[in-house]
Amino acid sequence: MAGNLGLVYWRLDRAEDAVREYRRAIALDSLNVGRYLDLGDFYRRVGRYAEAEAAFRRGGAVAPRATRVATKLGNLYTLMRRPADAEREYRRAVAMDSTNADRHSDLGVFYWSRERYQEAATAFRRAADLAPTSARGAENLGLILEKLGQLPGAEREFHRAVGLDSLNFRRYQTLGGFLQRQSRLPDAEAAYQRAVALAGDSSAVAITGLGDFYLNAGQPSKAEAQYRAALGRDSTVLAAHMGLGNLYWASGNVPAATASWQGRAAEAAPLSDRSLARQDTLSVGDQRTYIDTRANIWLDAGDPGRALALFDRALVDNAHPDAGLHLGRAMALLELGRAPEAAAAFRQAVTADAHYGDRAYLATNVRYSPKALARFDRLRAPAR
Repeated sequence: MAGNLGLVYWRLDRAEDAVREYRRAIALDSLNVGRYLDLGDFYRRVGRYAEAEAAFRRGGAVAPRATRVATKLGNLYTLMRRPADAEREYRRAVAMDSTNADRHSDLGVFYWSRERYQEAATAFRRAADLAPTSARGAENLGLILEKLGQLPGAEREFHRAVGLDSLNFRRYQTLGGFLQRQSRLPDAEAAYQRAVALAGDSSAVAITGLGDFYLNAGQPSKAEAQYRAALGRDSTVLAAHMGLGNLYWASGNVPAATASWQGRAAEAAPLSDRSLARQDTLSVGDQRTYIDTRANIWLDAGDPGRALALFDRALVDNAHPDAGLHLGRAMALLELGRAPEAAAAFRQAVTADAHYGDRAYLATNVRYSPKALARFDRLRAPAR
């Protein structure tokens, strides 16, 4: 109960009350390492890194073999720009739990964020060996092999990810993005079309991905048709609005591009209200998707404060936040002039998914707008 109250007080921006409750939980359950990690996580979220470190280390004293402590310290030291300490902790986690693929993957993502690609490849290969049925592991390995110019190996891993998770339309989109970057346009088109066929309730998102493919392939009329088809199915799909804006921008129609990028906030806000009013009929994951989408709309419409509130809302009780959520939050913080917090959130995004540290991936697969890519460039410089 005390731990839950701590979370509530954090959401109410009552930091000292939150600390009091987290500390009360520790006093009531002092041999439970999770209590110390909860306090450390709170301090990390609010940027009190020295206190977070102390809490995590107290947890480590209670449970010296807890790999969670080493992993959290590694993440914290990454945020604190102490790469040598971060590497030590990620390696310690690997040593304590050497047969766990996630530990090697964490180390690989750290190396990726430091642009130490050969070492990242070694870590991702080990993770893939330990978890041969993990589609995410195959994608990570494919990504790093592509970065190293080992294209046949990269393609093999992207295809392996598809085979391991063949009903997930996003696997085909990732494969399509790779094929497009290799200028194999017919194969890429087929992959994106397969994604559309599999997407089901997410068809508007998949159709937008096909539109992005056509836009990047220099086929604007086909791209526009796909974006409009996506919006016909779900007018709240942010990426389709962004794609139309990018298309108009590329054709020199700046007023139409601006209207598509910014004007949709007024259009989407009523839909947002209706969508969120139906929360009792939605899964938790769907609720967070709606909130994340609305946050991005307000961010691009020039209201980073409102966007940040929504990003934070999507983080509540979210044990495995999507990398895009962290990155969107980082961009909102950047626009609010809170650069250190923005850099920390950016590193969290890259830790969650190495793709989100790759500008080309964001431009091609996620289809970030020129404004979003400019924010990404501003984020990446101080975060290194």
